[in-house]
Amino acid sequence: MKPGATALQLWTRLEEIFHDNKHTRAVYLEEQFTNTRLENYANMGEYCKQLKLLADQLANVDRPVDDNSMVLQLIKGLPKGEYDKLVVMVQQADPMPSFNKARSQFLLEETCKAKQEEHSQQALVAQSSAAK
Repeated sequence: MKPGATALQLWTRLEEIFHDNKHTRAVYLEEQFTNTRLENYANMGEYCKQLKLLADQLANVDRPVDDNSMVLQLIKGLPKGEYDKLVVMVQQADPMPSFNKARSQFLLEETCKAKQEEHSQQALVAQSSAAK
């Protein structure tokens, strides 16, 4: 800020600074977006929230991510073998579901897997208690 600068001059300078960094920021955000993986997050909800955040930030630097690309990245970042049945269903859907719908499907699948695991653990505890 220069003494005596007008609000328009200050605003114009801020805009120049933002635009100078826009392309570099876009490259960085695209790399982050394409390398986002579920394994780096506590759960499916956090993973999807990060994908959405990165997509919003990309849109802010004039690099919007369409809904199909969001769904495909969601699938790409999943661990192999863990969600295969649902992945096939989503990929074969015509038209492909929206990101919000796919997110809901994968969140439900995660919840079902957690419940199954919980029941399996309870069954093992019951078996070992009965064996004593």
